Amino acid sequence: MNNGIDEGKVSFFLSTWVFLNIYCEPLLLDSFTFDDYLQALQFSSDEIDCDLFVEIHCALLKAIVNEQGVIQAQLPDPEEEEEEEEESDEEEDGSSTGSAEDTVRVNGDRMETEEDGEKSRAKSEDRERSHRADELFEDSDGWIQRLKVRDFKNGGWQAIVVGVLYRLSVDDRYSKDCEEILKHLTPVDEEPALESVRRRYLTLDINLRATVLHLLSRLTHETRSVRDYMEECSEEMTKHRKDKIEVQRARRDLISELKMLDDERKILLPENTPRSPSPAAASRQASTDADGDSKMTGADEEDLDGDDDEDGDDTDRGRSLRRGDERANERKRKREAEREKADAAAKLPKTSKQFQKVLKTIESVKAKIAKQEEKIASFDEDLRQADCARFRMMGRDRFWNRYWWFERNGMPFGGLPQSSTAFAGYANAMIWVQGPDPSEREGFLVEEAGTKWASEEGSDMRMKMNGSKDGRMTVLERQALEESSTILTSPTQYGYIDTVEEFEQMLSWLDIKGVREKKLKQQFEEYRKHIEEGMVNRKKYLAGESEGAPEKESGPTRMNTRGKAHIDPGVWRCLNWTNETMIDERGHTHFEQPQPRKAGKKKGGAQDKGVPLNRQGKPVSRQGDRYNF
Repeated sequence: MNNGIDEGKVSFFLSTWVFLNIYCEPLLLDSFTFDDYLQALQFSSDEIDCDLFVEIHCALLKAIVNEQGVIQAQLPDPEEEEEEEEESDEEEDGSSTGSAEDTVRVNGDRMETEEDGEKSRAKSEDRERSHRADELFEDSDGWIQRLKVRDFKNGGWQAIVVGVLYRLSVDDRYSKDCEEILKHLTPVDEEPALESVRRRYLTLDINLRATVLHLLSRLTHETRSVRDYMEECSEEMTKHRKDKIEVQRARRDLISELKMLDDERKILLPENTPRSPSPAAASRQASTDADGDSKMTGADEEDLDGDDDEDGDDTDRGRSLRRGDERANERKRKREAEREKADAAAKLPKTSKQFQKVLKTIESVKAKIAKQEEKIASFDEDLRQADCARFRMMGRDRFWNRYWWFERNGMPFGGLPQSSTAFAGYANAMIWVQGPDPSEREGFLVEEAGTKWASEEGSDMRMKMNGSKDGRMTVLERQALEESSTILTSPTQYGYIDTVEEFEQMLSWLDIKGVREKKLKQQFEEYRKHIEEGMVNRKKYLAGESEGAPEKESGPTRMNTRGKAHIDPGVWRCLNWTNETMIDERGHTHFEQPQPRKAGKKKGGAQDKGVPLNRQGKPVSRQGDRYNF
């Protein structure tokens, strides 16, 4: 998208957003959309602070060190690393000891002494030194003391980040990323200070910012607060499962009762309710009535004609008499039908109460079953939101691409309902497609020479599966044909689907004859309503057409004292976010946490002389027999 994001860092953006939204409750953070998160990492201003960007850092740092100053995460111990280096140096010194002639090394035609070697080593150390993070604090644990008292203002939290990264750089797993960040925040050619670190953090690259949050999130994931939250969610899931089993058992009993009642209704129905004629019989009856009416009309006309014609013969009277019998039979049939209806109506009231009672009972049982199903759906939703230990993948397609929808578990659909940006109606609203693992690619996609697929014997199989007439189309060729320019070749590459039209095209592309794609399509069909709703809401939110958006003043709520600038919150939507969760819980944000009061100091032995002290710990002046406070 040409937005400055490195392809290899996309997983950092996604993983940190997922972590912060799943564990937003123990971190006391409002949930936020993925688009606002990207904007917050891109936003940089020396005059205005982005609450979303600042609160994320402060919340993660507070989880690493508690208010008692105890480190909750597993940080490497620098003293142990120094001891190991000293031991390795001693071993090297011991192995290099020898005679006096060994202190002089021959390098071509030039002689090099030990003194020259020490100078060269000092120069190499200066060249290798890329930052001055160790000089930012007088004590190596200075950042811990500052974090203990929650001193985040005036470059405080940026300096604490430097302390954490410097401590983490000892570990070989994180040394490369930490060194790159520390090189920018505390360069060698500049004296490290709180103000300089704060200014240089404003110019930190977006990929390095995502790396910082990724490292802090990994440390926070090991803390006691997150672990306690996971255990609490696990206990809730166990309770929900037990309650769900009881509700399912009650629902099963109600279904059995409903079946018995339906059988009773069928037994009572033919005895107490007259059978309604079938559609064919009704049509025949209607035609018969029409014919009878026409015959009666014709007979009447002929009778009238016979009365007027005095010269009529006996044959006409015979025909009229036969028609008279037909009319008498028709009247008899009508009387019998009315008598049957009357008899049925007379019998119906005797047992209709029992039949109506069965019908009412059936409706009551159906309503109870519906309530039980609502409870089961509620338990399923609670289980989905409490499932925070591991994020679940949607599935894989025929080319072993992984599909992710980051609202599937661990969080409510659309984020927390009480969030300051809950009116957006979505959290991520994109289907993310991750490339295959190298082992999957080499084992299933890339064809090696001499294998069954590459041999002539496998041409028939290739022709059958790939649809090629000559049987020469490989899996990679088929992938290039179907995916065109969006081929993903490694797990560091991601693609996404963010519109309803593209999502429906993807569903139609999936083949249910395959095992993987059948399961994948079933997962998408299960959450299809929520996925499409989120995509529609995201489109409205980015266009500024979301319903229920609160009216806010232009610019954020907190500004620095260096000046004021007008930044349109409609363009920078991340500025509309506020940490309502922390404010409702503690009455303040993470950044603006009040500092603890300092104990009063003794000055001039005032306390020893019996002079009282004021609230600031200063001695009060005495006027006569009274103290002037």
